[in-house]
Order: sequence, then structure tokens, then C-alpha cells
Amino acid sequence: MRNQNSIFTTLGASNHTLEEREQHDYYATDPKAVELLLELEPFAPVIWEPACGEGHISKVLQAHGYQVISTDLVYRGFGDPEPLDFLKETLDGFEGDIIRTTEYEKDTVSASSSGKNYTSAFLSRSFYIITDKQKYGVYIAVCPIDEKHGDGENLVGVYNISINTLDYESGDIECNTANTIEIADHNCCVVSCYGDSSSYIVAQTGNKYEVIDIYRIINPQSIVKYNDITAWNSRDFLSFKEKFGAPYAESLDNDKEHVLADVYMYEISDSNKYAIVAVGRDDGSINALSVKDIDSQWSEDNKYEYILKNE
Repeated sequence: MRNQNSIFTTLGASNHTLEEREQHDYYATDPKAVELLLELEPFAPVIWEPACGEGHISKVLQAHGYQVISTDLVYRGFGDPEPLDFLKETLDGFEGDIIRTTEYEKDTVSASSSGKNYTSAFLSRSFYIITDKQKYGVYIAVCPIDEKHGDGENLVGVYNISINTLDYESGDIECNTANTIEIADHNCCVVSCYGDSSSYIVAQTGNKYEVIDIYRIINPQSIVKYNDITAWNSRDFLSFKEKFGAPYAESLDNDKEHVLADVYMYEISDSNKYAIVAVGRDDGSINALSVKDIDSQWSEDNKYEYILKNE
């Protein structure tokens, strides 16, 4: 049997501890996820894939007849060899659909599963695919299969794929659609529910270690000014709402019973950042108020800018 790392390389990861992450957090997208996306979403004839890696997404798009411009921050033998950071640059005269996945996966978990005559380890990943029309939550699980090919090597099988728009991914709408397809001589459960993601945003809210959450938009008209937010110095949330109005979005964790604080987000009109406010459930006061670019991963250049720190 292949060693455990060979399972992880199927999705571009050699391990999933914080100490041994892939350089530049390179985790490739499974091509099957792109195939399923294309069954739902038509795109413009020209597509810019700004985090192309080794071409896992671009090659599928090309096979379906799209003209693909493939760039990346780090050249990995595919696409334009000139490094390009799509968060800081753009392509002059480009017209088409920009496709990216979240720069860090939402979650990577190793575990074990038991069948009738075997016990095996498996790797599961959750991440998001962002298009200019829609947002999708994706879950993929792979595991080794005991069956052998002619070359005697063990198979690594994809046995679970889930692709949902965020209204389903959030749990606000129940998804009851499941099908079984065959991938690498193995049955794979495919769950796909498609609705509308326009009332949700994907926020990269991690502090040193990446965390990606879904926020539910509750007040689309809520827009605040950067200087007004950064000048705030009171922990009175009622006064805060009187000044800035109802929040733009709320964390899905606010629906849970046993969290200590509810988290809200305000869109800042004159900045690419959002204000994030945590409100304690015990007394209704502001535990923390900060500003962050939620579209980019945590870095030394993209830390939380705290206005009020947690006491």
C-alpha cells in the first residue's frame, strides 16, 4: 500500500499539520469539482484563472473549449511563467470571468473509516469556489481502495463530493439531493444543491491561522466610513447601532446556543476592508471591534486592525 502522504498528494497536500503545510499553501483543486461546476454554470469564452498552480482547473476549462489565461503568484510549470499577484494587479484589457478558489482551504481533516474487510485512512477537504456570478461550498473526501490495477498499485478513490451554493451550504435550506457516480472504479456519492448565494459572503477571518466562514447578509444598505469606525471608543453596542445602523452581515455561529459572543460585520464604503464586531451575550457589550480585509488570507500585511481589543 502507498504511504499516507501519497493519498494527500492527490489533492496537492503532503500533510495537514500547521507545521508542515505546503509552501505558499498550495493545495490543488480536484478536477472533478470543476467538471461538476461546469455542469451548472456557463462562463464567458475567455476565463482568467489567477491561481492556476499546475493547471488543475485550467486544463479542464480548456478541454471544454474555453480560452484560459493562466497566471499565479508562483510559477509551477503551467501557464504564464511571469508571477502575478491577482490581489494587487490585473490584466489590461481583460474581459471575461475571473475564477478562483479560496486561497486557503476551509478545513483539512484526516480520519479513518471502516468497511466490511478493511480499515483505512482518508483525507477530506472543504473550500469555496468563487465566480463573478455565484459562490459554492465544496467538500471532497478521498481514501485508498483495496482493489488493484494491473500495475499493482493501490487506488486512491474519491468517495464523496459535495458542491452547494451558500444558501444550502449555510444550512438555511436543507439539501436532499444525492447521486452515485463511478470514479476510478469506485462508487462516489455526489451531493449538489444549487440556489442563490447572493445573500451570503465568504470571509477569511483567521488570525495567524486561516479561518474561512460564511456570513449571512442581513442589511445590504449598511455602509459605514473607515474614519468613523476607527474613531469609535465605546463598548456600548446599542450606541454603536444607533451610530452605524444594523449590521451588514452576521456570522452563522450566531444561530448556535452555546457561543459566548455574536459576531457581526459592517461594510466600509471607502476601504476594501470590513469592520468586525463581537458582542458578548452575557451583557450585550462590545467584546472586540476590528477592521480586516476579508478577501485575503492573514499575513503580516493583512492583520486585524483592532479598534477595541478583547478584555
